[in-house]
Amino acid sequence: MEVSELIKVTREGRNAIEQSRNKFIKLYRTQRFNDPESINALNKLKININNLLLEFGKKDSDFAKEKLFPEEKTIIEFLYELLKNFEQLNSFQTEIVLLTKSKIKGDVSKFQELWRSIDDNILYLNRVLQTEETKARAYIKIYDSGKSASEECSQPIAKIKITDISPSIILQGETLMVIQCNAPDNRKPGTAKIGHITFGGKRIAIKQAKEFFNSLFNMHGADASSIDIRLIASSVTLTTPEGIISDRKRAVDTSYCVIRGLLSAMSSYKIPPEHFLNLKANGGAPLETDELHDLKMFEQSSAFVEFLKKKYGPGTKEFWMNYEIDKHSTLAKRIGVEDQNKIADRVYQAVFAERIFAEDYHKHHPGKRLVTWIIGHYDSLSPFMKKHVFNLSDLTLYLGIEKCGGLTIICRKNGSMESLFRGKRYTIL
Repeated sequence: MEVSELIKVTREGRNAIEQSRNKFIKLYRTQRFNDPESINALNKLKININNLLLEFGKKDSDFAKEKLFPEEKTIIEFLYELLKNFEQLNSFQTEIVLLTKSKIKGDVSKFQELWRSIDDNILYLNRVLQTEETKARAYIKIYDSGKSASEECSQPIAKIKITDISPSIILQGETLMVIQCNAPDNRKPGTAKIGHITFGGKRIAIKQAKEFFNSLFNMHGADASSIDIRLIASSVTLTTPEGIISDRKRAVDTSYCVIRGLLSAMSSYKIPPEHFLNLKANGGAPLETDELHDLKMFEQSSAFVEFLKKKYGPGTKEFWMNYEIDKHSTLAKRIGVEDQNKIADRVYQAVFAERIFAEDYHKHHPGKRLVTWIIGHYDSLSPFMKKHVFNLSDLTLYLGIEKCGGLTIICRKNGSMESLFRGKRYTIL
């Protein structure tokens, strides 16, 4: 199924189901549940659900294979079971005994109980459909923009954007990881706030987090109360080859902006504060890790840094380009400076450690959904994404990351990790 067709099917299916559901609910509130008009309205809703099942059954698509529904069901399995519940619901409508004009006994209570369950599933279905349509539209927009693509990746990923961080449905026992680059910081020489997140950067990070969590809580409905959040940030301070040194931790400062956006969304959706796990674990502050360090060459060998500065100039485009393509890898290896491959593996260890934490957390907190928000830096996140997300064989290929940009990774209950990025699924190696 093409992306444009997926948009059409999800949009039309969701609209048809929502309209017929609303019509039945209106009748249900004013008429007996087994009046002919109510029976017809319920049958129309069932027909629309069956039409959606037929659409996804006709053509192959990654979305139809994805286990986004309770008990790890695909949308086809979920819709099929929903239709079976409708058959039972219809029997409650047509096989009841009327004792008086105003009193109905027998199956009415069963009807009410089953309808509540079906309605919850319909609302869940529509949230999933809306999420998938939003993702597909974002992919079309990016693809049509004409950005260059790496042939190995077959996707337009010349630069990871802020819009690539988007929420998705999380099943019980699963974890959604957000991998994000730090917000823009002040590099103007001679200023007192060098290394501080800029005013504009703070606004972007707060707004982004608030919108992310508002959307996440909204798409989960009543299940939002089962979502817990954990925040991790790089502990590194700012050092540059031009001689800029600051004690500010850019990832940590960015995380405080994320926390502001998160707490605002939690307040709006009445999510209790204890769902933000950092409150108990670290007094509300982000958990810091050295594994998300940007570059360790400044600590590992000042001689190697001086060599690059002398050859290409301090902090010039050539300085960074030749470092990132491992042009002097033989020298770097001899004196113990990590190359792009080792940087990628270092960040992977940080991500893997969070996956282990999540598995243990779910083991001791069944029924929960977890969001782990990880903030690092371009210099280390880019190699990680190239090697472990997009599986590029050549780590010297350029992969930029917009400030506050990043991607998401879903950790399944079976231990697998994958990223759905611009319409394509990537298994984390």
